[in-house]
Amino acid sequence: METLVPGGYAGDADFDVKTVIRTISNNSFVNDVFRRAKGSDTWVQTYEMTYSRQPDNPTGPGC
Repeated sequence: METLVPGGYAGDADFDVKTVIRTISNNSFVNDVFRRAKGSDTWVQTYEMTYSRQPDNPTGPGC
């Protein structure tokens, strides 16, 4: 899945943000975040986030 956010998350920045979700499984996925200057065609990866499902906790809330 890919998300494009013109003007950054606030909508008025001098750059655009793109996120690409990859390596999707039942228990995890990786989200790459890119940024480009307004008017540029070149995306630069700014960071990578890895998400993992927490084990079920029978004594706590379930989400």
